[in-house]
Amino acid sequence: MKKNVKSILAGLAAAALLAGFSSCSNGSSDDTLTNTNSTGTTGTTGTTPGQTEKSTDDVFSGDEITYVINVASKDNENTKLILQYDRSAAGAKELISLTDAELSLTINGEAVTTPGTITFALDEYSSFEKAAGQKEEDESKQKQYKCKIDLNKQLSVNDTVKLQLKKAKVTGEGASTVKLGSIVATIVDTAEAANWWTELSETKYQPIITKKNGGDLNATTVVEEPAATPTPTTTPTATPTTDPAATPTNTPAADPANTNTPAATTLTKTSILSGIQTGTDVWGSGTNTTANDNGTYTVVADIDRSSIPNGDPQKKWGGNIAAVPVCFGAGDLTGFTHIVLEADLTTFTINDSQEYAGIELKVANGDDSKTKVIRATELFNNGKAEISISEVDFLAEATK
Repeated sequence: MKKNVKSILAGLAAAALLAGFSSCSNGSSDDTLTNTNSTGTTGTTGTTPGQTEKSTDDVFSGDEITYVINVASKDNENTKLILQYDRSAAGAKELISLTDAELSLTINGEAVTTPGTITFALDEYSSFEKAAGQKEEDESKQKQYKCKIDLNKQLSVNDTVKLQLKKAKVTGEGASTVKLGSIVATIVDTAEAANWWTELSETKYQPIITKKNGGDLNATTVVEEPAATPTPTTTPTATPTTDPAATPTNTPAADPANTNTPAATTLTKTSILSGIQTGTDVWGSGTNTTANDNGTYTVVADIDRSSIPNGDPQKKWGGNIAAVPVCFGAGDLTGFTHIVLEADLTTFTINDSQEYAGIELKVANGDDSKTKVIRATELFNNGKAEISISEVDFLAEATK
């Protein structure tokens, strides 16, 4: 039994990718948001009437996210940081604000001013029923809460944007119900010349909240109790050795009260629900992944990449192989020897070719200057894979 284990519980949840955005406010009641659709017309919505304020004294924060720009923005006016999360169901009252917020945002090391109160609002160009980008007049059927922060800078290829929520409290009618790990961030160009919505970095929709009061946001403690060893009914006649060399260094000294029952092992299980990557051509894999209203995903392999801006039609991971990448904060891995992946993959056919691994773990630091990819297909059995990370020589710097 391994004493140093970090256990990750896999699941399915992510924000759908829909065009549109909303403003970040200073908390005043007359703040509005402006959305631009594919035809360039605009509309406004205000703060939800009759909002019931709820709050929590808990302090939330997140890991640093690094975006390396691979598509230049058209200008500085329409370059935005988008924050968003999905409504759990049509009509659900889940509006929140992040108050007393310290949001660190830099471009090539230069700080960008961010609001102390981050207020979301329903996006009228998101819908539970209509296609992405079509205006939804019925507020009860609007699907996403969005917020935008102006970067006020024209971004060039290879620029680096770093984002980290240092701390924030949560208030609003959805404070006790919204899954905070589902709040994600991405960088887009909303200029007309950029077709109103162009992703500027291959790093997309990363969760901004991963910690609660300094600990893991979704951590639960699971104690695995080993089966007790039966107590011998007779006294052994052999005399135990007293030679120190024959005793393992991690074995405690003999205790007359010892029942020979091994100590329980405590595992920390962390949900990675919000880390599933959705969108068109996810990670350049030739896979199109969309989130459905019932919590499932539609994953289509071998999509036509000829319609993707700057897309190489030949760049696919194995042709008809669908890739489902999941990205999550690693936390502090120092001292751990394994990561345990638990997942129900019974309805999947896992690819086992040498070129394209069915399951693999990538450990990386913040800017991906240090990475280690470990194949894990062969390790996955009965819904679990115990993946050794002993060969990763930069665990103290690993962040994802």
